[in-house]
Amino acid sequence: MGSPVSGRSTRPMTEPKLLLNEFKVLYKSLKGGLPPWASFLLLGFLVWVEERFINYRVTTTVNEAIEEYETLHSPPEVVVPRISKKDTSNE
Repeated sequence: MGSPVSGRSTRPMTEPKLLLNEFKVLYKSLKGGLPPWASFLLLGFLVWVEERFINYRVTTTVNEAIEEYETLHSPPEVVVPRISKKDTSNE
C-alpha cells in the first residue's frame, strides 16, 4: 500500500507482514534452512514485491472496468450552440 504520488509505503514501521496467501506460501517454502537475518531480508523483499503486485493488479482491474464501462455506455452527444448576432443598428 503506497502513496501513488510519493511511492512511499503508508504502512507503519512494524514487522513486515505478507497479505496474499501466494506470497505467504512462497515465503514459507523459501525460508527453510536460511539463517534468521537472511529470512528477514527475504521477507522484506517479498513484502516489497507483493506491494507492487497488489498496486499493479488494482490499477489493471480499475482500468479494465473503466474501459468496459466506456464501451457499454457511450458518452452523450454534445450539441454546440450556434451564436448569431442581431443587427440592432437599424432599430
